Amino acid sequence: PGRGANVADPKYGPVWITSALGNENVTAIGTDPAENPEHAWKVVRTLKGQGGGSLFVKTHPESKNLWVDSPLNPDTKISQSVAVYDINNLDKGFEVLP
Repeated sequence: PGRGANVADPKYGPVWITSALGNENVTAIGTDPAENPEHAWKVVRTLKGQGGGSLFVKTHPESKNLWVDSPLNPDTKISQSVAVYDINNLDKGFEVLP
């Protein structure tokens, strides 16, 4: 899918987050070998998404949110919505918009 998103995970430091086209996984991989070598280049979190069919994971430096779409999901309700995670509380799960 898309290039993913880079965020500062409150527990693991800098991570790269990507989604999966074929399943519900939203995966965070540690990306800071200098300051967090124990987590570097390893999966540190696997979040549950809305389902397969995700193409993009996005955020913005000024935002506390992580946005995950699923436009290729066969369920119309899922394919026409976006899952929004709080970057500071990723374990909480997501809110669905709209």
